Amino acid sequence: MAGLILRQCIRTIAPMLDGNVKNNFQTELLGFLHYFGYCLRETRYYFLRNLNSLLMMRSFARSLSFCSGFFAIENAASGRY
Repeated sequence: MAGLILRQCIRTIAPMLDGNVKNNFQTELLGFLHYFGYCLRETRYYFLRNLNSLLMMRSFARSLSFCSGFFAIENAASGRY
């Protein structure tokens, strides 16, 4: 369902952008989705692996800190602070 909504958003927004901006927008969006999906998989992996242990929250926090660190680097590299 989320994929369908996202595709519709891209189809609505992308034609309004000129060529270069459109390519950058699609590339950044696909990159974001790729790493967001990776973060969700990692979080699920740590959560399920440590479901019955006290390490569950630490593992969950490790996944989230990886994600936030990656996006901080991405934003700094692209000029967004």
